[in-house]
Amino acid sequence: MQSAVFLILCLPAILCRTLQRHVYVYNGYGSDELHVSRMVDHLRARLHSSYVVDTIGADDVKAGAWANDAALFMMPGGFDLGYNHSLGDEGATEIRKYVNDGGSYLGQGAGSYFACDRIEFDINGLDQVVGDRPLKFYPGVCTGPVYSPYSYHDYSSARAAPINFRFIPSTPGVDVHVESINMRAYYNGGNTFDIPMADENTRCVTLGSFSEKNDDPAIVKCNTYQGLAVLTSVHLEFGASHLNSNDEYLGNVQQELREHESSRLRVFDFLLRNLGLTTRPDAMVSNV
Repeated sequence: MQSAVFLILCLPAILCRTLQRHVYVYNGYGSDELHVSRMVDHLRARLHSSYVVDTIGADDVKAGAWANDAALFMMPGGFDLGYNHSLGDEGATEIRKYVNDGGSYLGQGAGSYFACDRIEFDINGLDQVVGDRPLKFYPGVCTGPVYSPYSYHDYSSARAAPINFRFIPSTPGVDVHVESINMRAYYNGGNTFDIPMADENTRCVTLGSFSEKNDDPAIVKCNTYQGLAVLTSVHLEFGASHLNSNDEYLGNVQQELREHESSRLRVFDFLLRNLGLTTRPDAMVSNV
């Protein structure tokens, strides 16, 4: 009798743990510490409290158990060659299987490069990186940096990039009116996507474009078998208040980003919902 009472009392807690979904942010060789911590904090602030947001290393990715309770796998900013080295074919296979089986992937910066079929970075430059990549959520070439040159040593290549964003519904109807907004978002070394969306690449759609760079794609959403991938070359987890005000290169970037905070948060939440996640009802009022 006592054991039955104990079970009844514990049942809500057991069910709560069972229903929890995890959002995993990659934290291994290749990831940038600042980008990882900023993304973890931002996801915790924007997502419904039922999600558990945590980091995951390369060995755990390769083991594959994380996929059983994952609501999202997030690859943050850093450098793509590090991801390629630390995860290898084994880690990439686990990520690809998770997404293709119905999971969701969010890649920003280096995480966007890494998710394309092929990368072409700084062609003929000192930092040139060219090669095929294993995830292939975007079935084409990504090239960068959009704004050059890029610097690994300071923030001289940072921008408040003008972005035209379209709120395209997940299942658009024939007569659906698509709202668009012009905003600025933090950019530092990101890519664009290099095959025609309307023709050869029918499973991807452009959500955001670089408005002063011939409307080249900046944010795309791709269907990949049963899953989804959102790839963005701008860093929506960074607002004006998250940049170092003492840095000589970031002062103007901060000023330009400041008036676009509400748009940044609205766009980021929209992307999360497109990936099948639930955001906090009151999250829009919080600049986190």
